[in-house]
Amino acid sequence: MPHPSNRIFKDYKKLSQLANSGTVFVAFDTETTGLRASNDRIIEIGAVKFNINGEIARYSALINPEIHINSAATAVNNITDFMVKNCPPIRDILPKFVDFIGSDSILVAHNAQFDINFLNSELERNNFPCIKNLTIDTLQLSRWAYPQFERHKLQYLAEKLCIPVSEAHRAGDDAFVCMQLFLQIVKDKTHPEIAFRKLYDIVKTLRAEGGCPWDRNQTPLSIRRDLMEESFEAIDAITRNDVPHIREELGDVLLNAVMLSYMHEQSNQFTLEQVLNDICEKLIRRHPHVFANSSGKSEMKASPSDSAQVLAQWDKIKENVEGRKTSCTLDEVPEYFPPLLKAYKMLKKAGKKGFEWECEEDVKAKVLEEWQEVEEAREAFSAKEVQKSPFTVSDGNSELNEKQLHLEEEIGDLFLSLVNYSRWLGVDPTIALDRANRKFYKRYSSVEHEMHNAAIPMDKNHLAEMMDFWNKTK
Repeated sequence: MPHPSNRIFKDYKKLSQLANSGTVFVAFDTETTGLRASNDRIIEIGAVKFNINGEIARYSALINPEIHINSAATAVNNITDFMVKNCPPIRDILPKFVDFIGSDSILVAHNAQFDINFLNSELERNNFPCIKNLTIDTLQLSRWAYPQFERHKLQYLAEKLCIPVSEAHRAGDDAFVCMQLFLQIVKDKTHPEIAFRKLYDIVKTLRAEGGCPWDRNQTPLSIRRDLMEESFEAIDAITRNDVPHIREELGDVLLNAVMLSYMHEQSNQFTLEQVLNDICEKLIRRHPHVFANSSGKSEMKASPSDSAQVLAQWDKIKENVEGRKTSCTLDEVPEYFPPLLKAYKMLKKAGKKGFEWECEEDVKAKVLEEWQEVEEAREAFSAKEVQKSPFTVSDGNSELNEKQLHLEEEIGDLFLSLVNYSRWLGVDPTIALDRANRKFYKRYSSVEHEMHNAAIPMDKNHLAEMMDFWNKTK
């Protein structure tokens, strides 16, 4: 049972604030004659005082328990009766250890409940006040920080995190390893947390009374285009391997995601914390081959060996665990996706269900077939009926309407076949078209700039000059 004076720190979201505020910690460990604090005794205490910058001081003591150390205890920690027979009893050690800890430090221990219970039981037996320091249990902390690990015993964690161990199950060394584990978790988990918290606080300030008028006026609907544009700018930077711009554009994407989350938080719909927890839970749920505690385990027949098997397992989890099964596979594609993206997603989902061409040549042949059908639909128009601007219907000319709608349909089929061909070639058509748009913009703006400098009008009569400048930009 937990000792009544025990206080275990569990608010890991504040770990960064705690660690970086100058707090002094004491990692400690005890070795005992058994597992019951009421009957067994402490035979060794080891401790390391430290802060975020590292070790400050150490304490270590072997203790004469004044009872026999049984073979089971010795098998664990290699401490024998002979080793402790001339050592001081616990009543002499406790005041020194409590003084080393201090009343303001935060204790750190692995499976802290065990060590705290033993320590306070020894204090009570010897008529000393119990310690009431706030305590961090690195066993629970590591489960939070590293859910991907199969086990969380101290020596296992030391091995996984490359923390050196000299004498496992000896109090001094275990305390030192515990300190190293704690500092590693702080390093792994709190530095991004600090930066993310800073971004969140800035967004709150911008949206607050007296903040920025533009930011305060934005709504989830108004910010949609910003999110889309920043995402494409990040994709473009990644495609060009422009590392400084990748860093900048990913920041802009994060800003929009945090801004949108906080807008919904302001209207009491959901919080940013819920958004982050939801994606963490989803990742664990959909990767049962990685996370032992995944609720998607029921859909894992065997550990997947390639990406295709992972995606197949993913779909089963979505359908059977998350309850996302639909009457038609294509219903999983959002209705209001941009048409190009929607076409790509629908074809991809249909292909995963086996509705697919046999080979690349068949896909290419379909593109050529659709192109021919566009040409046939185009040939139905007379020269005077050709339209330079898109339209769906015209007044009073049902025959022309029928021709135009048929051409529109065939061009739509051509686009769909081109999207499918690009998918077969491993190209996302939305990203490819975005690159083409950016390339066209860059080259055309250069042409316009050169024409302006040369004082040449931008019109059909000077197409040759424009094409010369165009070719120079390539």
